[in-house]
Amino acid sequence: MSSLRLVMISLVSLILIAVLTLITIMSADQNSTVKLVEQYYTAENGLIRAYGIPDNETFLSESIGLYMQYLLLAGEKERFDRQYNLLLNHFLAEADGEVFIQWKIGDTISTNSLVDDLRIIQVLTEAGHQFSEPK
Repeated sequence: MSSLRLVMISLVSLILIAVLTLITIMSADQNSTVKLVEQYYTAENGLIRAYGIPDNETFLSESIGLYMQYLLLAGEKERFDRQYNLLLNHFLAEADGEVFIQWKIGDTISTNSLVDDLRIIQVLTEAGHQFSEPK
């Protein structure tokens, strides 16, 4: 057998394993994840706490972006829309006429996080297609 053929067989095997893993994950009880987030990580105002500790009200764009990504994959449009509105109302900031997503909610926060911004952009783009509503 040629080395190219072995590489192709290995690649196809890895793809098959990835697809089967994804199917297993997606068929798991999605409600349990939502319940966990809502019970331990969601503050009274609906924002996702970074550390799940009620006494630590730290809200990061990373947390809301990851949760929005999960809600999109789970097809949870209503919950996704709630997080989208929280993103708009709490994380957007303006400086020098430019709008950006704060990496952390706070009056003195004047920076963003590129990796979180890219995740949120990707999630919003995909949600626009999946839910037929541009974000």
